[in-house]
Amino acid sequence: MCKEEGINIDLKFQDNSSILTAIDSQDAKSGLGILPLLEEQCNLQSGSNEAFTQSCHRRFGKSPVKCYVEPKLAAREHFEILHSCCPVRYCTSHFREKNMDVMPSEVLQVLSTWETSRGLPGCFRYDAFGKHILTVFDS
Repeated sequence: MCKEEGINIDLKFQDNSSILTAIDSQDAKSGLGILPLLEEQCNLQSGSNEAFTQSCHRRFGKSPVKCYVEPKLAAREHFEILHSCCPVRYCTSHFREKNMDVMPSEVLQVLSTWETSRGLPGCFRYDAFGKHILTVFDS
């Protein structure tokens, strides 16, 4: 479109697959992503936001994944992800509580029907506790 408009610009695609993997990986062998680590804390009676944040720091602290940053200050409640031109800081103080919301069955039914009609297998899965959850992509 830029060339059609007479604008001379060279755009380079940046591969974001490592960021998606860091966020949603279900692979226990290579390491769970941020969302599955949050699910773990939600499924534990004794789970907490701080434990979630610490598990993220442990998981990514020595990892070759370069998109995750443990901040030097307030690391108990924050982490950063490099998924734009600058780090985006996430405060985890209410992540667990917000993730405990149950999706209404009507919404799950509509999404399930949509998944089948659109030919998008793998959008839904069950976690270890039989909880029906929606995934970002099938990994």
